[in-house]
Formats: sequence, C-alpha cells, structure tokens
Amino acid sequence: MASLKIESNSRILTKELNADILSVLTDFPSAHAAMSTSPKIRTVAVIGCGSIGASWAALFAHHGLKTTVYDPNPLAERTLRTIEAEASKVFASLDQNNTSTPADEPSITPSPITFTTSLSTGLLNADFIQENGPENLSIKSTLLTQIDAL
Repeated sequence: MASLKIESNSRILTKELNADILSVLTDFPSAHAAMSTSPKIRTVAVIGCGSIGASWAALFAHHGLKTTVYDPNPLAERTLRTIEAEASKVFASLDQNNTSTPADEPSITPSPITFTTSLSTGLLNADFIQENGPENLSIKSTLLTQIDAL
C-alpha cells in the first residue's frame, strides 16, 4: 500500500481522516483512467458528508465529474471544504508524479463540488450514487428508502 503524508493545521483532519483519504486515493492512476473514460457517468451524487463521503466527492470532482454532496447537517459543508482543499494538494502531487499516463491523454479539468441539505437536489440527474450514511441499520434503511422514492 502506498504511503502519503497529508499535513494540515485543521483540527477536523485527524490521522484517521488522513487514512480515509489515502484509502480512496491508493490506486489513483487506475481510478483516474476509469472515471475519466466512462461515457455513462458524468454526474455523481455523494450522500453523506463525513470524512469518507467528502473524500469520495473530492476524488470524483478531481476527475471532472459533476459532483453534488448531500448531508442533512449544514455544518458538514465545512468538513467537505476542508477535505476538498487537503485532497487537492494530494491530487496535485499524484498528478505531478504520475508517469503511467500517456502524454497524449487529454488532461481532466476538476469540477467544482456543490453542497446541499436537500436529498432531492443532491440526487438530481445523478448517473451514480455514492452512499456514505452512518453505519446504523435504522438510519441506513430510512436513507435508502428515501433515495429509492426519489
């Protein structure tokens, strides 16, 4: 497994959070190729904006996918923006050190991430849904029922 060091003065980012970001980014070249060449997935809904959801959102947006993040807690946007900023530094380093991408492959322009506290807005036009709700059976069941209803 690759080892990355992510530094931050933010109290939100902890060793565990850095591990979450690392786990999402471990196979960066393969993920980049898969996401940037998929003709069917252009818009992603990320449901839940803890450290894992925010890390997924940053990864999807970095690969040029239109990304909307939903969390019922408006304060979750702060977590999203902190992780987005930290992840962008990691992506820049990985892009710079990636020698496996052919020189003639077009570069991908990262997309901005939209945050919403409305589930229906978060799911609007989504080609792919990345669910990251709390690992609580009752909450997860309710959340998946709400997603299915939309």
